[in-house]
Amino acid sequence: MNKCVTYTYIIILIIIADVYCSDKQHTPDDDDINFDTIVKELETLVDEDDVESIDEEGFQNVVSQLEELVATDHDIPPPIQTPIPPTHTQQPSKEPHYIPTKEHKPSHLDIRQPIQILKRPTKESKESSTEPTKEPTTQEPQLITRPIQILRRPTQPEQSKEPPTQEDSKEPIQQPPQEPTQQTTQHTTEPAGLEPETIPVEVGSEEEEEGGDDEPPQEPSEPTEIIMTTKTLTFMKMNDEGKLVKMHLRDFLIKYINSSKTRYRLKANLEQLIYDDIIIFEHKPENKYCTSLTHYKSRNVFILISPDGYYLVEYCKSSWKVKFENFAKSLNVYTQDSEGKEIQLTEQYYEIKINDRPLIHYRFNSDANCTKIIHKKIIVWEKSNDEDHPLALSIGSDKKIKIFFKDYVKVLIRYHGKYLELSIIKATYKT
Repeated sequence: MNKCVTYTYIIILIIIADVYCSDKQHTPDDDDINFDTIVKELETLVDEDDVESIDEEGFQNVVSQLEELVATDHDIPPPIQTPIPPTHTQQPSKEPHYIPTKEHKPSHLDIRQPIQILKRPTKESKESSTEPTKEPTTQEPQLITRPIQILRRPTQPEQSKEPPTQEDSKEPIQQPPQEPTQQTTQHTTEPAGLEPETIPVEVGSEEEEEGGDDEPPQEPSEPTEIIMTTKTLTFMKMNDEGKLVKMHLRDFLIKYINSSKTRYRLKANLEQLIYDDIIIFEHKPENKYCTSLTHYKSRNVFILISPDGYYLVEYCKSSWKVKFENFAKSLNVYTQDSEGKEIQLTEQYYEIKINDRPLIHYRFNSDANCTKIIHKKIIVWEKSNDEDHPLALSIGSDKKIKIFFKDYVKVLIRYHGKYLELSIIKATYKT
C-alpha cells in the first residue's frame, strides 16, 4: 500500500517537473538539474517514510524503473558526433547545417527552433567560398550578352573603352554580321551615336550676276531677241592715204572697265565701229566726230558721245539700230535785251557736258541771264517776275528736264505734248 502511494507521488512530481521545465528555454545544464532534483525528492520521500523501510535492493529497482520511464517518455537518442570531411566545391552551401560544438547529456525535452539565415550576395562571400578549391573549373565561360556600341569612323575604328575581363580574354566577342549600308542622297553614313550635320551648298556660275550699274535707260522697243555674244570690237579710222584701217592702241584709251561695262576715250577720228564683223556705226560728214564710247556688255548697247549729242546703238528686230539725239538742234535757250526782245544764246554763254548715261548738262555763264527754255519746239520753262535766272539745266533720256536755281531745283516732265512741273526740290547749287 505504501509503495503505491510512493509511486503515485513520484509520478505526480515527474509530471509537475516536466510541465515546469517545458516553460523554460532548454539549455544543456537543464538535464543535470532535473535529474538531481528527482533524485533528491525521491530520497526525501524515502526518508519521510518511517513506517516501512526499503532495502537497498528495492531502492535500486525503483531508481532503475524511474530511469527507464524517463527514457521511454522522451525517446531522444543522444547525438552522435561524426566528423565532417571538408568538401571541395565551387557552389556555396544553400542549406544551413548544425554542427555540435561540445558533447552534452541527453535530457527529457529537446526543443529546436528553425534558424533563418539571410544571405546577401556580396563579392567577399563569393571569394571566400572559392578560396579552398584549387581544382580547375569545368564550367564553360559565358559570353557577354549586353550590347556593345561601337562607333565607326572612316579612317580607323574606335576601340572599346571597357576593361577586358578574364572570361573575355579567352574567347573573342562574336558580333552579329552587319548589313551593307545603301547609298542614298547623303554621301557618307554616320553611326547612330553621332549626329551628322548636313550643310546645303548652292553652286552658281560667276556669270549669273553681271553688273547693271550705270546702264542706259531702256527705250520703248519690241520684246528682246537673241543677245549676241562679244567676240571682237574693232575701231576703224582713215589713214593719210584716205583708206580705212584699224586703230592702233595709241589711238584710244581705256578709261574704265569692269564686268558690266567698258569706257573708251577716242584720240583719233572714229569712222566705223565693227562688232562681230558687222558694221554697227558709221560716221556721217555733216556730224561731229565722237570723243568717247561706252559699251554695256550685259545688253550689248553702245553709247557714243559727240559735242552735239549722243548716239544710241542697240540690237533690235534682228538688226542694229542707231538713234542720234542732237541737243544742239533740239534745245534752244533765250535771253532778253534792254528793250525786252528775245535773243538766242550761243555756245559762248554756256558749257555743255555729256555723259554716257546718257545725260546732257548745260551750265550757264554769269552773264547769260536765261529767260526761256525750248526743247524740240516745246516751251519747257519761262521766267516770271518773282523768279531768278537759272544757273544750269540737265536733260536725260527719261525725258525729264531739271532746272537748277540758287536754292532749289525744278523738275519738269513731258506729258501729252507739253512740259508739266513735277516737283520742286530744295537744294543749293554749287558753281
